[in-house]
Amino acid sequence: MPTHRRTETIRKLGLIVSWFGSVYRRDAWLAFLDIAVVSRDSENALVLVEIEEAIATTEKLMADVLTTLIGDHVTFQSKRELKVGSWARLVVLSKARKTEARSIRLELLQERLNQIRGQLSTANASIGWVAMDTFQNESDLDAKLSREVEKGLALNPS
Repeated sequence: MPTHRRTETIRKLGLIVSWFGSVYRRDAWLAFLDIAVVSRDSENALVLVEIEEAIATTEKLMADVLTTLIGDHVTFQSKRELKVGSWARLVVLSKARKTEARSIRLELLQERLNQIRGQLSTANASIGWVAMDTFQNESDLDAKLSREVEKGLALNPS
């Protein structure tokens, strides 16, 4: 999605923000997420998704995960606080190089970031699992996003 269309979509739908501290304010924002799948029966976030639309560096992928995990809260539209816990999945999907499938590097990052997650004491580190994958094109992104959402829903039957 072109940047101007994405910005317009965010304005219409609202920001999903990971932040720290006890007062929601701009200088406490740590990360922006693209999608939150929330339980119908509660404010529980079942799946949080960050999509990197360009090929992302290792540093960018780590930052996507860590800036969410070190936060104390996830808020939608600056007023709706979403709860996270062991039931939640954090998913980072990144554009892949044309010839690249899921790499050993990405598998290592996912494994190590899940280990680090278990050592953090922040509220957002209670997220149950960090999943990382790459996509080749829009249809591949749709399929992988659907698969990750289905996994989150399967772990949280209504």
